Amino acid sequence: MKILSRTLVAITLIAAVTAPVLAGERLRQPRPIQPGMTFTKVEGQSTVAGLGIGTPRGLAMFDAWMTSDLMISDYETESLWFDTELVKVVANIYTAKARRTLGSLIVKNAAGQTIVNVSDEGVTEPDTLYIITAQLTEPLPVGYYKAIVKYRQGDATVGQQFWFAVIPTPTQAE
Repeated sequence: MKILSRTLVAITLIAAVTAPVLAGERLRQPRPIQPGMTFTKVEGQSTVAGLGIGTPRGLAMFDAWMTSDLMISDYETESLWFDTELVKVVANIYTAKARRTLGSLIVKNAAGQTIVNVSDEGVTEPDTLYIITAQLTEPLPVGYYKAIVKYRQGDATVGQQFWFAVIPTPTQAE
């Protein structure tokens, strides 16, 4: 346990010192946010990939990533997040069936305590790709977090989980 604690302290110190370099460019003013979870149908989607690899027969998840209100768009991501940013998880799912789809995002701290639990449902159309976002409404304190993203449609469940770090926002003097 001592080694783990010391390793986490060392990583935090390194991240704090190198944050201006590693964290990348951010917007000066935050983008407007839409709290909660949203299901957005992707219009004009291509069927070329489906012809090449086969169309999924049910619910399929393509990817999930993080962005924030200070990133240029929902398609921009970083490896480190500042303690002043409102982070958002974005995921792509495909559904072959018109059914109720339940989405959830759970964020846990390094101790395993649930910090955020967002869920919602939407009715999906058949053979459609969706972008689903889960927007946090409060910045997270400095620390390490695990995001668990799940989507359920009937008996089928897809998901992804990943760790991320929140670091102190650098001051102008740095």
